[in-house]
Amino acid sequence: MKVGVPEASVLPERYESRAGDDILKEDFDYAGLTPIEVVATLPDDPLSAQSLEKIRDLGRRIGETENVERVDSIYTVGEEAAREYAQSLGEAREEAETEAARSADEATTEQLNALRGQYGAVPPGAEERVRAEAERRAAEEIERQIPELPEGVSADGAATPEGVANVLALPEVRESEEVGNALSFYAAGDRALLRVVTGSSPYVEEARDTVGEMREITPPEGTSFLVGGLPAGQKDFISNLYGNVPYAVAFVLGVTYLVLFLTFRSVFIPLKAVIVNILSLTASFGAMVFVFQDGNLSGILGFTPLGFVDATLPILMFCTIFGVSMDYEVFLLSRIREAYEEGESNTASVARGLMATSPPPCGY
Repeated sequence: MKVGVPEASVLPERYESRAGDDILKEDFDYAGLTPIEVVATLPDDPLSAQSLEKIRDLGRRIGETENVERVDSIYTVGEEAAREYAQSLGEAREEAETEAARSADEATTEQLNALRGQYGAVPPGAEERVRAEAERRAAEEIERQIPELPEGVSADGAATPEGVANVLALPEVRESEEVGNALSFYAAGDRALLRVVTGSSPYVEEARDTVGEMREITPPEGTSFLVGGLPAGQKDFISNLYGNVPYAVAFVLGVTYLVLFLTFRSVFIPLKAVIVNILSLTASFGAMVFVFQDGNLSGILGFTPLGFVDATLPILMFCTIFGVSMDYEVFLLSRIREAYEEGESNTASVARGLMATSPPPCGY
């Protein structure tokens, strides 16, 4: 039996929530809407180069986990900002160099014409000197207009953690809406948020397994992290719900056996009652798996099977079925014992007990 927490797909298609959920799955990044969220506690400011390096390393280790498609963080946002900033500077420099070359040609031509008007001809070597001076001035103008890339950022946009920190510190970068929103969303105090998108629905077992693998990751030195989000919440809910179930079941069976033993002064009658009830529960669980997990009769009952059973259902069934069946067992055995103590034979006592607890429909 597989257990889980159901989502809107279990509802009939006529329900609005089911229709909306189907649209989200078909047309949107469904797993990205409810990602696994990792909160990392860092030794200093998340926007410092040292902290960004730790965020990068933690994100890479998480990204190596099976079923993880991408990891978004302040580092990935800063890395993209550095790439775009380097690209914009490169384009601006190309435009400036084109304009500078045109200006240098115009300045050179103007100077040469002035020399021809003054001397009647261009002195030997003057053209080279005039052009070199014009190009030098144009290069100085380019350097004045176009800033250098921050340290740690290459011309192709590749950036080190130091480069990402330097780019995120630039006023023109911080003023952009995307980066500004990311700074307030992904960083707070000495903590940073990483959003992990998996390749499966957040409601299925694969997503919960991914949470378990992520929690086993060794963080960078000086860093700790917590794994949350919908898949993690469901994993913790199911683990907490079923973590002590074996002890609870053993306690219920043991107390039931002890009470029946003290009541009927028999070793085998309580044992038989417990075994019969366990078999009854097993049959009920089998029917539940057959219908709700495997999807048999789903068309008649009007639901979509999800491949698992609602996590709360087995416990509710155990409490209800075991309690009701054990009550009936006690009533039946009590009537049989009363008949036997009144002098009836074993066969007659059993018949009388059955008649008293479950009389036939005809009333005889």
